Amino acid sequence: MTQMGIEVQREKLDYPSTLKSKGILRTEMRFAKDSSYRTFYSSHDPSIATELGQPVYVEVFILKNEDKDLVLLLEDCWATPTRDPHDSQRWDLLVKGCPFMGDSHKTVVLPVVASKELTYPNLHKRFVVKLFSFVKPQTSENLVYFHCDTEICKGPGCLQSCHKGRHKLRRHQD
Repeated sequence: MTQMGIEVQREKLDYPSTLKSKGILRTEMRFAKDSSYRTFYSSHDPSIATELGQPVYVEVFILKNEDKDLVLLLEDCWATPTRDPHDSQRWDLLVKGCPFMGDSHKTVVLPVVASKELTYPNLHKRFVVKLFSFVKPQTSENLVYFHCDTEICKGPGCLQSCHKGRHKLRRHQD
């Protein structure tokens, strides 16, 4: 058993969008309570005890934007045992948007389709990771922190696919 701690970490830097004359584009990561991705844990929820190997449902999305021409691309996603994304102990989950090949429990990238609740599926990415822990001296907290580098692309040429371990990323930017 280990705990899954959920903390929404926001950076203080705001990057102006290059896609419009003014505005801010922000992404957020959240954790769904089940595979339906309809209910999510809140940063106000207490940590939950979860068995190793149980699925963790992750969603990364662009906040408050309705531009149907934007596409969210996940570059690299990884986990660390601390809040520091540059921690020397790091485990890759996605590399160039594709599951890390060095893990017997591969991350699964899920398709996102339009629905009544989700009008702009291109603004969302979802993946599932089996819960694991880092090997380190036992402490009262055995937390795993998830991090992702994202890219926001505009236009119909924004494709990201994975085939037989090969990474294919094509971007069209105006």
